[in-house]
Amino acid sequence: EDMGSYAYLNECRARYYLQLAETYYLKADEMGAAHKTPAYYKNQRQYILFLSRLGRHRENIERHTMLLCKEPDNPMHYAALTVAYKYAGDLEKAYDIAEKGISWFPDDAVLLVIAGDICKRLGKYDKAITYWERSYELDPEMIDTRYSLAMHLTEAGQYEEAEKVWTHIIDWHVARGFHVETKFAKAELAKVRKLILENSDTEW
Repeated sequence: EDMGSYAYLNECRARYYLQLAETYYLKADEMGAAHKTPAYYKNQRQYILFLSRLGRHRENIERHTMLLCKEPDNPMHYAALTVAYKYAGDLEKAYDIAEKGISWFPDDAVLLVIAGDICKRLGKYDKAITYWERSYELDPEMIDTRYSLAMHLTEAGQYEEAEKVWTHIIDWHVARGFHVETKFAKAELAKVRKLILENSDTEW
């Protein structure tokens, strides 16, 4: 009985914090609407993920379909709608939206990295790599592209290439003073190097 009461108490607490989080997401959206900086659109995409975790996929899709219709010349609305379909599990529709966006905005780094991730999940690996590389070429601060590429190369068994990308990721963070952020990449680099050694031993 005590354990059940404790569980219910935590459920109530979780509901409270979820409501509080949504309040802050909406407030951030309201405050950022005047200038619409990259942080504003990043908050929108994070809110999409938040709602998707609550199963509110239709709400996401309807909202960002409406925003895209209102501002079809804004590539961030293509990015957001792509993400909404992605989290709803409709990867084919997400791909279609991303491709349409890229046809209009071929040099938008954010849209390209998102499209690359969709392509990867659909097994369109060459296209995914093309999009990631183009995104990083356009914006060297788009480190997400390097993570996506490194993980793909690792999964594909291209360990030597993956090693180079993980090393680059670590160097990128260190150069900017982001030492804590290197922890994950260093762990992945260690795994890749171990796999390289194991494969080398197998060949002999």
